[in-house]
Amino acid sequence: MLGCARGLRLFMRPNAGTQTPEVFYDQRHARGWMDYWAQDKIDRVLNLIVSALPSAKATVLEYGCGTGVFTAALKAARPDLEVHGCDISPLGIQKARAGHSDIRFHLLTEAGAEPELPEPDVVYTHHVLEHVQDLEGTIAHIAHLVRPGGRVLHILPCGNSGSLEHNIATLIANGVASDGTGLFSLDDISHVRRLTSSDLEGVAARHGLVLERAFYANQFWGDIEYLSAQLYWGLLGWLNPRKARSAVAAGQLLALLLVFLSLSVIRIMPPYILKTFRYKRRLWKAVAFWLLVVPSAVLYPISAAINRSLIVAREWEWRHHKERRNGGEMYLLFTRPFLHVQT
Repeated sequence: MLGCARGLRLFMRPNAGTQTPEVFYDQRHARGWMDYWAQDKIDRVLNLIVSALPSAKATVLEYGCGTGVFTAALKAARPDLEVHGCDISPLGIQKARAGHSDIRFHLLTEAGAEPELPEPDVVYTHHVLEHVQDLEGTIAHIAHLVRPGGRVLHILPCGNSGSLEHNIATLIANGVASDGTGLFSLDDISHVRRLTSSDLEGVAARHGLVLERAFYANQFWGDIEYLSAQLYWGLLGWLNPRKARSAVAAGQLLALLLVFLSLSVIRIMPPYILKTFRYKRRLWKAVAFWLLVVPSAVLYPISAAINRSLIVAREWEWRHHKERRNGGEMYLLFTRPFLHVQT
């Protein structure tokens, strides 16, 4: 099977360890990685998939489905569809299959898929291509799978210039990798590349896929919502002024760090403290907890208002500016044309 597990193989950065991709992602899925996505994000992806369907009886494959969050959501929204998912993580597939007997999940191995993959009308990937080692092999495999006249939707981080993520990365020494990967300093350790939309269009064209539509998200407000929802330690690593490329850039990173840390603490801390109200804890943790309860209760309405406002701004940006190429995330829809044989 062309490019099957080889296409999904992960080439981890040196400090990511030496586990095989299957073990690496099993460990992540064991910790609940990618088990939750906001409903508005799920709705956005489903709307794009549905708009690409040729008929009500179509077959759809999620390539790199993880634990099947989007696969299950698609089947629930459109039970008339034949829905499949595939992944290299045995644990991910095991969790995906649990409670979803109406969806066919396939484990990708070096020998092929278990069971064999269908010929889908639509194939989609959601944050997969930035992880695979063999990009050409993966794109070729997907192009081979989808039927002639079918569509392929790729959703992944965008390397185009002008997004807030890109602008932050340019403040950091080697914040945009010069080794050909295009990685931003903000990217997850498991990412091996950050493609521009032109990069992906070029690779897809080499395997017979023609770009039909391109949409972009997280130009500004979406990035603010995303970054301020991160763990504080992540922000400290990303916006560390010591990593700046210049003294001016260090001042800008410090200002951004203060802004995003404040937003992050206000957004995350009050709901987290109040949600864990009934948890049992050791004495010193209990004392610290009770010291935080009152300020958390006071800040909770502010936290909820900020959180809602940022989500509204993010969705407004998507509705009104999704054709602007300076996004931090891209949604590229390709068509596999019918082959015309000259006589």
